[in-house]
Amino acid sequence: MTVNEFNKIQNSEDIIKSFFMYWTEKESVIKANGKGLLIPLQSFEVFQCQTLIENEKYYLKEIFIHQEYQCCVASNNNIQHQNIQVEKLNLNML
Repeated sequence: MTVNEFNKIQNSEDIIKSFFMYWTEKESVIKANGKGLLIPLQSFEVFQCQTLIENEKYYLKEIFIHQEYQCCVASNNNIQHQNIQVEKLNLNML
């Protein structure tokens, strides 16, 4: 995490939920980019559901699947106002 992200987590009402939200956002971005953990997680910051990696902008959207899980999708196309639905999910497999 960046220092800013870490501070936001520490100052949030629910530190654990906040941590997993940032982690899920960052994971979705590095997967969308395709380089995975070759991208240092401190090299970019998620702010207002957007981030920039190597001059490429990524947009993030949280997907609700269950109150105990975090899910986020990232794309270099603006997906923030698109309706994204999970068609089939087996929570027994999670």
